[in-house]
Amino acid sequence: MLEPKTDEAQDRELVSERRETELVYLSPQELTARWRCFRTQVDRIAKEARFTRVVLGKKKNGIVRYLKKEVEAYERSRRVEA
Repeated sequence: MLEPKTDEAQDRELVSERRETELVYLSPQELTARWRCFRTQVDRIAKEARFTRVVLGKKKNGIVRYLKKEVEAYERSRRVEA
């Protein structure tokens, strides 16, 4: 028989779920920090690389996110081996 979960166990599950969700998407601001460049460069690269653009909210004022797996694949494709 399963025992009911404690508040602490439930909190750990919620934190774990949130981390998993956070790991799926990257914001343009996170990419500017990651790549050490300007937002305009991130927007240009995202457009040229055809990243899936997830917009939360309405129209131009929505929150933009990119799929982390696409960003990582792009970074791998741009590596230069010495």
